[in-house]
Amino acid sequence: MSIATQKFNIVKIILSKSIFNENIINIILQYYWNILNGKKKIMLNWINIEKLDWAELSSNPNAIELLKENQDKIYWRGLCCNPNAINLLKERIKYENNLTREEYNNLDYYNKLPWSILSANPNAIDWSELSSNPNAIELLKQNQNHIDWTRLSCNPNAINLLKETQDKINLFRLSCNPNAIDLLKETQDKINLFRLSSDRLSSNPTIFEDESMPIMYNIDWTRLSSNPNAIHLIEQNQDEIDWTGLSCNPNAIHLLKDNQDKICWWKLSENPNAIDLLKERIEYENSLTTEELDEIHYKYKIDWYRLSKNPNAIDLLRERIEYENSLTTEELDEIHYKYKIDWESLSSNPNAIDLLKENKDKIKWDELSANPNAIDLLKENQDIIKNKLENQDKIKLFRSDLAIKLSSNPAIFEDEPMPII
Repeated sequence: MSIATQKFNIVKIILSKSIFNENIINIILQYYWNILNGKKKIMLNWINIEKLDWAELSSNPNAIELLKENQDKIYWRGLCCNPNAINLLKERIKYENNLTREEYNNLDYYNKLPWSILSANPNAIDWSELSSNPNAIELLKQNQNHIDWTRLSCNPNAINLLKETQDKINLFRLSCNPNAIDLLKETQDKINLFRLSSDRLSSNPTIFEDESMPIMYNIDWTRLSSNPNAIHLIEQNQDEIDWTGLSCNPNAIHLLKDNQDKICWWKLSENPNAIDLLKERIEYENSLTTEELDEIHYKYKIDWYRLSKNPNAIDLLRERIEYENSLTTEELDEIHYKYKIDWESLSSNPNAIDLLKENKDKIKWDELSANPNAIDLLKENQDIIKNKLENQDKIKLFRSDLAIKLSSNPAIFEDEPMPII
C-alpha cells in the first residue's frame, strides 16, 4: 500500500466521524487525493510489459514499484543512476554482502560489474554510476571504500562529503559542480595548477553568480561564451567572445541582436530564446535566390535540422512544413538534410505534438516513444507501436530502439487511481 493510500484511508476514517454528509466527504476526499504526494506509479494498461527493455526500465524514475515486483529482471548498473531507487539499492547491498564468492559468481552477467571486483565480498552495484547519483549521498557515506571520487566530485549533493575528504577530490570534475563554489574558493590555489580545469570552470552554470569568486587567468572563452550565467563577464570582455558559443547562449540575445554579422546561425537555430532573430533570418534567406543561398557557408544560415529540436520554434517549423509539403518528392530529396525538417528531431520535440498529429505519416515512432508529452498520441496509435515491436521481435533484435526509448519514457507510468470511497 502506497504512502498516499495510507494517508487517504486515515483521513477517510476521520471524515466518516465528522458532521459532513456523504457528498461533502466525497468532495473533500477527491480534492485531498489530487493534492497527495507519494502515489504509487503504475504502468499504462495499453503497454505490453513483455515488449519493454528492462535495462532502460531500471533507470526510469517512475518504474520503482514495477522494479520492486520484478527484482530478478533489474539491470543493476542502470538502477544505480536512478534517483528514486535508493531503497532498492540499500536492499541489494545487504543481500550481496551476504553472498559467498561462489554465489556472487553465479549471478547473471547483467547483474554485476563486468570489469572489477569491488571488495573482498564483491557487489554487483555499479559504484561509479552510484557516485554521481544526487540522491545516494547517505548510501555513499556508509560505503566510502566503494566511492568513485572522480564521479562524486561533480555530484551536486556531495559537497559536505567532499569537504571531509578533500584529498580525494578530482578538481577537474569539481570545477563543473554547480554547488561547489565555496569549495572551489578554498582550493583555488590548486585549481590554478590545473589548466585543464578552465574549460569546466568556464561552463559551470553558477561559477560567476558569486562576484567574490576570483577570475582565473586561464578562462576558456569558448566554454564561457555559452555559459548563461556568465553574461556580465562576457559583456565586459566582448573582444574575447567566441561567437559560435555565444550563439547558443539563451541569455545573450541582446548581444547577438547588436552583432548579427557575427552570429553562427546553425548554432542559433537551437537557441530557445532566439525565435525573433531566427524569424528575421528566415525571411532574409527566403528572399535570396538558390545560387545566393548556396554561396553562404553552412555556419551562417539556418540549420533546419537543429531548428527541429527547438521547443520554441513551433510556428517557424509549421510554416516550413507547409512549404515542404508543397514540394514534389524529387524537389524535397534535392534539399540537403540540414536545410529541411528533421522528423526524428521533431518527433522528440516536446512542444511539437500538434505538428506531429497533423503529419502522422512522417512521425518517427522510435523517437516519439521517448517523448514525455506524446503519451496520448502513442495511445491513439498503439497499433503502430505494437506492430513495430512485433516486427523487431521477428528480426530478433537484441534490444530494439523503440523498446529502449519507450521503456525510458517516464510518461508510460501514471498515478494509481484513488481508492474506492
